[in-house]
Amino acid sequence: MINFSNQDKRELISIIVPVYNIEKYLDKCIDSIVNQTYQNLEIILIDDGSTDNSWKKCDEWAEKDKRIKVIHKENGGVSSARNVGLEIAKGKYIGFVDSDDYIEKSMYEIMYKEIKKSNIDLVICDYQRVSFENKAENDLVSEYSVEVFDKLRMLQNFYPYFGVVWSCLFVKEKLENIKFDEDMYVGEDLKFDCSYILRCQKGIFVKGKLYDYRLRNDSVTRINASKEKRLNYYINSIDAIKDTELMIVQNCNEKDIIWNIKKSTVNAYWTYIYGILSENLTVNNELKRKYCNELKLYNQYFSLKDKMFMFSLAISPKLFKIIYKNMKKIKNLLNKKIREED
Repeated sequence: MINFSNQDKRELISIIVPVYNIEKYLDKCIDSIVNQTYQNLEIILIDDGSTDNSWKKCDEWAEKDKRIKVIHKENGGVSSARNVGLEIAKGKYIGFVDSDDYIEKSMYEIMYKEIKKSNIDLVICDYQRVSFENKAENDLVSEYSVEVFDKLRMLQNFYPYFGVVWSCLFVKEKLENIKFDEDMYVGEDLKFDCSYILRCQKGIFVKGKLYDYRLRNDSVTRINASKEKRLNYYINSIDAIKDTELMIVQNCNEKDIIWNIKKSTVNAYWTYIYGILSENLTVNNELKRKYCNELKLYNQYFSLKDKMFMFSLAISPKLFKIIYKNMKKIKNLLNKKIREED
């Protein structure tokens, strides 16, 4: 069981929450943070130029709880908002929560306990996907297991354990000069995580679903950005992933890890290509040649699945979209056929 004694003697944790036009989800999010069993929190709400009542709700919550600080700024995106939060955070540890999600009551209690017990640099918890209709109570999680990672294994496994910041607890002093890339559309969390991991020695993965990730189809960022801007975000994200890969490879001599990192880069490329095609963004021939040539450099890291993606993309972007979207179904059907033949 979790020991909730000596609350006042423990260090401050700063929780950074970017907020933008999210009023129908915001109360549940903030309520889940305010009511954490770990109470020594600094809750930083960054209103990123909201045009609905989100900004007002932030101010109302600040009036009710002295631990809450509200910053109102012009709209600059989630990375910009998080960077503002990092600049003013005073906690020894830093966490992030997205304003359309919510967290289990014992999330930061458990993560703090593990980071102190093992004197480690990073704690990552498991999460569950929820819909808006999900009415599950924000219960106390007391039963969980942990897995310890050294620095090399953290890099080797940065998919799927890493790549988001909202399930992590970071040590603030190790975050010095690490910022979110404000030009990235997707993958900014992954770049941030990898920059941080290079400064770490050990990390722990908590096998308990402490974070509730809300599934939404109405992301305001995607709706509001022009096609040209969204395409530039994707291009910047692809370039940033290459920069991240280079940064890791230059700091690591382990062949197995370098292999995994390059495989992860290939996976990221396919994700961004699918994103570009699924949003019907127009890519000129120069860019097509650039990224086709870059993918060829990773040929030795291609799996059969990757080769299928490349072949389908060469035939037709529409075929690529269909295969990419239904890859799990195709894989299950193939496995089923193999089992039947056996």
